[in-house]
Parts: sequence; C-alpha cells; structure tokens
Amino acid sequence: MKKTATWYFDIISPFAYLQSKQITSLRDQLDIKPTPVLFAGLLNHWGQLGPAEIEPKRQFIFRQSAWRAQCAGIPFTLPPTHPFNPLWGLRLIIAHGSSFEAIDTVFDHVWANGFGLVEDEDREILAKKLGMTLKEADDITQDPAVKSHLVENTKSAVADRIFGVPSVLVDDQIFWGDDSQLMLQDWLKGDLDFESEIMRRIDTVQASSKRV
Repeated sequence: MKKTATWYFDIISPFAYLQSKQITSLRDQLDIKPTPVLFAGLLNHWGQLGPAEIEPKRQFIFRQSAWRAQCAGIPFTLPPTHPFNPLWGLRLIIAHGSSFEAIDTVFDHVWANGFGLVEDEDREILAKKLGMTLKEADDITQDPAVKSHLVENTKSAVADRIFGVPSVLVDDQIFWGDDSQLMLQDWLKGDLDFESEIMRRIDTVQASSKRV
C-alpha cells in the first residue's frame, strides 16, 4: 500500500516550480496530495524574511534556479516582478481541485512563460488557458469557500511544522526543497535511517546562544 504524501507549495517559489516538474515521478511510490499554501503565512508564523526580501539572496536564488532548470532541461523565464502576490493564482488552482493539470498550467504561466499575475493582459492569458474568461476567474477567486480553503491549507502546513516551500510531508517527516527529493527517495528505499546515531544526535542538539 502506498504512503500518503502532502506536497505543500506556493507558486511564488521557483524551487516549487522546479519540483512541480519532478514530483510526479514519485506517484508510483506515493499517493501525493498537492496542497497550495500562502508562503507569506508560513513566514509570518515562524518570524522569517522571505528569500526574495534579502537582495543578495534573491539574486543568488534566481541564478541558482535558472541554472538548475537549465541542467534539468526545464523551461525557465523570470516573471515581470518578484516577489508578487500569488493569491489569485493559488485560488485558481484550488478552484480547479488542486489538480496537477491546473498546477502545471499556473506554474508554467509564471515560470516557463514569464507572465505575471498582476496585469489584466497577463491574467487573461492564464484564465483562457484554464478555460475561463478573466471575469469568471476573478469571480471564482473571490468565492469565500475558495479563499477559506487556502487559509485552511496554510494553517494545516503550520500545524505540520512546515516552514518553507516546497515541502513534502510523509509519515510526519518533512522533506524541504526540491533538492531534498533525492533524500526522500533514499528514505523510501530504506537507504536513509532517521533512527541512526547521527540522525538521533541531530534531534537532541541544543542551542547555546540565541540572536537578540
């Protein structure tokens, strides 16, 4: 019987985009539940700055994600602005049942084709790809049930101790970042033991100082 995995993601993350092109390779081993969340909600809960809010880190992340996409043969184009407000796109995904098809459509709109979610011209392109008019898309993203669903997803992520996106949660184990997918695969094969001496030591190390 396959394990159930919750895949937490936000379309604001280029690394979530990269994982969206790879995670389906695990569907033979895992029953994957795609779960869009608002990354800003996680940052607020844990008291963090977003990577794109630190300018040198923002530059490096874009360089790294562009390079990794090139290495993997994944199309990659920066959106017009970043950070951007991802709510409209996240709610569209939820309104379409958080299906992999809808997820791919929205991710590709932003990170493969380089369109935004702000200008009506760009948003109309995405709405059409999803089989909707811009007005229909705007209306459905204002549906209280859709808005509430995203809020509840984000609360669930916090309850599951999720601190970043993308993250895959399996059996209470968190695998953060698309580059942790190999780690997840090793764990699924039994080649990684979280009960080993070094892993148990990691769980017991205490902080001797705190930044104030």
